Amino acid sequence: MTIAKRLSILLAVPLLILIRIGVITRQQLAGVEERARFAAVSRVAALARLGDISRSFAEMRVNVRSALLATSPSVQAAEREDYSRHRSDLTRLLNDYADNRIATERGRRLMNDFRTMGRDWTAGAEQVMSLAAAGRKDEANALLSGSVAVLGEKLSGVLNDWIRQNEGDATAAGRVALDSIERARQNLLIAVLVALALSGTLGFFTFRKIVHPIRSLRSSVESIAGGEFANTVPFTTSIDETGDLARSIDVLKHGAAAMEEQRWVKANQARLTADLPGAASLAEFGERFVSGLVPVLGGGEAGFYVLENRTGCLRRIASYGLTPGESSGESFRPGEGLIGQCARERKPVSLTDLPPDYLRIASGLGGATPVHAVAWPVMSQDALLGVLEFASFRALSANETLLLEELLPVVAMSLEILQRNLRSRELLDQVRIS
Repeated sequence: MTIAKRLSILLAVPLLILIRIGVITRQQLAGVEERARFAAVSRVAALARLGDISRSFAEMRVNVRSALLATSPSVQAAEREDYSRHRSDLTRLLNDYADNRIATERGRRLMNDFRTMGRDWTAGAEQVMSLAAAGRKDEANALLSGSVAVLGEKLSGVLNDWIRQNEGDATAAGRVALDSIERARQNLLIAVLVALALSGTLGFFTFRKIVHPIRSLRSSVESIAGGEFANTVPFTTSIDETGDLARSIDVLKHGAAAMEEQRWVKANQARLTADLPGAASLAEFGERFVSGLVPVLGGGEAGFYVLENRTGCLRRIASYGLTPGESSGESFRPGEGLIGQCARERKPVSLTDLPPDYLRIASGLGGATPVHAVAWPVMSQDALLGVLEFASFRALSANETLLLEELLPVVAMSLEILQRNLRSRELLDQVRIS
């Protein structure tokens, strides 16, 4: 996954979580609003309507009592008129409650009970007012104190139960609304904590996927700048921008290593060949050559052999690190031994996994058997001038091999010049003697 995608996810996930929190919160608030509306509007309005019903019914009872106690027909007529008006209000209030205020089956049952008993009470109340208007007040009073009074008490009881039922519904709705608010607050808190945890986790992993590779690549760049090319550049197999950067750094490392290798080869080539033209003899030439070369190659033992045109043999003119008793290989014919074979083939010949009694490289602190020996021909164009043999505890590295490939032609040219000078000097001496 690319860094751009990781950053997009890091930005998108918290945003999506916040959107989701907003949607959930809106849904919960809608539920809370619905329950609050039920408690505050529906049940409060229902209670208000029941209060109006109770007041209208009480006014009707007062009107019946006043009509019975009235002393003149005009007062009785006025009370009957008020009764009719309150009865119409009661009917209207009951119809409004039935159409808009019923919330439970128990409320519907109580309303139906009130209507049924209300019709019976109304019939009794109107009979009482009719008897009073006819002058039969004793009968009217007996009826009012009897069955009409009993029905009135029952209606009052039903009305009280009805009011208590609505009060309970309103209380329960308010409690549910409060519980919903509390749950909404808890859910919001949980959602926020989850969002923070998820965002923190994504941020942590994104930090590791971006910062850690960048720090590692910075260390690689610093090591390359310090001339250390052996360390592997990390994250080169990644498929994101980090991998692209790592592969670019790896290319830079190989380029810098190649340039450093060339610089090392050219510098050592120039240093090793600088003293060769000043040699006055083949032995001095060979000693200068091997004494400068062997330390550059990491140490070991070496011998430098020059082809003698008179005998056709390769004679050792210089050595490095040979211990006493190892002077048997001072001269070789072409095809004889490693030196002779290299001279015949005119290409490098190497030996590996040398036996313990082959050779011993010794120092003041100890000694050990080399594991690798190689012979290099010293050529001037197509002419063989000599052979260099080198033995060490390890095989030559790529840059050391490159050094020899570029160094030996220059050595051959210097050796050829020296040999010509020596032959010219011999001729001059012979002429002077004769």
